[in-house]
Amino acid sequence: MLLMHKLGQNDKAIQDYSEAIRLDSQYAEAYNYRGVMYHSLSQHDKADVDLNRACELDSDFWICD
Repeated sequence: MLLMHKLGQNDKAIQDYSEAIRLDSQYAEAYNYRGVMYHSLSQHDKADVDLNRACELDSDFWICD
């Protein structure tokens, strides 16, 4: 999914992360990376929600400090 981001396919990456979250709502890495994707698209409100959720699930992400 990160490869899609590097290829400029941010929307597809977000769809894939969203599907991963739908399948496992505790998948912290999916929230983290989807938040990063949203941030790169200047969708900061959505990014904040996802990054905060990632931190709730796993406080070891760099963004949680």
